Amino acid sequence: MKKNKQIMLSVVFGISSISYTFAQTPSLNEAKHLNTPIKSLRWALKNSESKSYNITDSRIKELFLVNTTDLYSEVRSKDELYNIATDVERRLFTDAEEAWNQFLMSQNRIPGSINFFLELKKQLGYEKATSIDKPDQYILLQRTLSGVDEDIYNGAKDKIPGVALRAKYALAAQLMRNAKKVTAADQWTENGIYPQAIDHLVKYNQPITSEDLDALKDYLSFSLSQSNYRYNVESIPSQYQLVRLAVAYRNDQGFFEVVCTKEGKHLYDQSYVSRYCLSDMSNKQLMDRWFPEQLKIDHRKLTESNQPPTLGQKLLEFVGVFFALDGLGAAFFDVFEALEATELAEAGIVEREELSVLESEADAEEALAAEEYQRQFCRI
Repeated sequence: MKKNKQIMLSVVFGISSISYTFAQTPSLNEAKHLNTPIKSLRWALKNSESKSYNITDSRIKELFLVNTTDLYSEVRSKDELYNIATDVERRLFTDAEEAWNQFLMSQNRIPGSINFFLELKKQLGYEKATSIDKPDQYILLQRTLSGVDEDIYNGAKDKIPGVALRAKYALAAQLMRNAKKVTAADQWTENGIYPQAIDHLVKYNQPITSEDLDALKDYLSFSLSQSNYRYNVESIPSQYQLVRLAVAYRNDQGFFEVVCTKEGKHLYDQSYVSRYCLSDMSNKQLMDRWFPEQLKIDHRKLTESNQPPTLGQKLLEFVGVFFALDGLGAAFFDVFEALEATELAEAGIVEREELSVLESEADAEEALAAEEYQRQFCRI
């Protein structure tokens, strides 16, 4: 498992096997291209001299998470991370921060005006969505973090079955709408923008067609694979918008019993697998662990569904079993670990034993969900 994973990371991300040494300050021309914290970190790695240190995905987790095996692990602050980092690692992050500040200056921004460490932590997915000191706000926070407009959120909720798939189409519509606002009308088609797909999703009396679904699917895959992606400091990266959006839709279904405090912190440990406190999981833990499970549940429900073709079986023709993970590559996964999802097992990335555990937990979640659908839901 570890060997296969490291090979894939080296091929896909080009980073896990890069050695680190003391980096030079990037030139102005170089700095203009370091438009994400991760790019700055990669620059620091690539421009080093020492061959004795390799940064890995597992080490990144150890640095950011207090307990890498705990789904609800606390995330370390910068000072805490630096306290456990080696001298070489501290220098790595210092060089990367300097490179990031050079980028800010290349954009006529004040160095330090956008905190490198906080933005790196956000981009890597090591943030939670609890509402500390704000009781009862954490459910709304999941939807707010998704950045999806209310009409799109409700349209997908009404017309797209499945929590994970619903989130994927809603995000696709939002990204398409955002692009539509800044793209000339005569360039919409060549850029994959089809306003009717958005209209059909949000209008109450307008059915969504297979052509609409196809356009949204293609646009999302296109958008998330663009190499010229520019990091938006106003929002979390889109793959984490996706998982928070899915959490919001899951919250809309109600809860069988309370598993979170009023501030969104977990009440039970991670052994309580039949219901996670999703707000208290980091974005990356959601993407790595919960979202693939939810996708599997969605697929099974659609496979066994008696819904009309355009909402059930027809949907599967376009999304496939793993559409909710398809297309999340290139720009977004310039991070230090690939998704440990069921789809990767087919490529030999995930061991069969891990896949079996994933399927068992999905089965347990599906059984509970089926029971809940027959009950009167209550909101926390």
